[in-house]
Amino acid sequence: MHPTEKTGDKFNLATYLEARRVCHEVTHRIASLSSAGMNELDGQALVKEEFKKVGVSKFWHPTKFRIGSDTTKSFRDLADTSLTLNDGDIFFIDVGPIFEDHEADFGRTFSFSSSDSNTAHNPHQPIIGSCEQIWKDVATKWKTEQLSGQELYQFASTCAEEHHCQLNPKMAGHRLGDFPHALFSKEGLSSMNICPTENLWVLEIHIIHPQSQRGAFYEDILS
Repeated sequence: MHPTEKTGDKFNLATYLEARRVCHEVTHRIASLSSAGMNELDGQALVKEEFKKVGVSKFWHPTKFRIGSDTTKSFRDLADTSLTLNDGDIFFIDVGPIFEDHEADFGRTFSFSSSDSNTAHNPHQPIIGSCEQIWKDVATKWKTEQLSGQELYQFASTCAEEHHCQLNPKMAGHRLGDFPHALFSKEGLSSMNICPTENLWVLEIHIIHPQSQRGAFYEDILS
């Protein structure tokens, strides 16, 4: 095993995958509870409230609730808290909860409308679909051709261009595991020159549409 892929003595795959499942479920519920007029801080508070209901009190990374033009920002960029959620725009949620000493990490982009019937007609829906498709194409490439992390992100950049978008290289994937995974690796997936082992690496795809100046984010483990 490559040194960057070690796990701690407490690592349990079943617990880890259950953490992922619950994280998916709660994040989608948060999206459905989001309402017009919310800003980033409101979104972070909602995330904290909903995860508390399933026993989560700690997160291994700060929550992001990017709205509108803020969806083009990288993880470390400061939020514009004057932006609020309104009809016809998009937002993405990026969460890193800790369940029973195991980390989850999940990111999705959602279209927002105060009326469910209008969601499908959101003008930014195409970039959401493109981001999801790019993630799936890259994951398939990993599974079928055993590409290195570096090669996966080179392929992701090509895919983004084909979708008339730009890949943000700062959102470059990372390790995950029992908390804290940083004991074993802080290296980005995009810099790895080996094929990542399943269930230990997070593939992050963040694309930006240059004309609309909106971004979409899709994040999950390679499994």
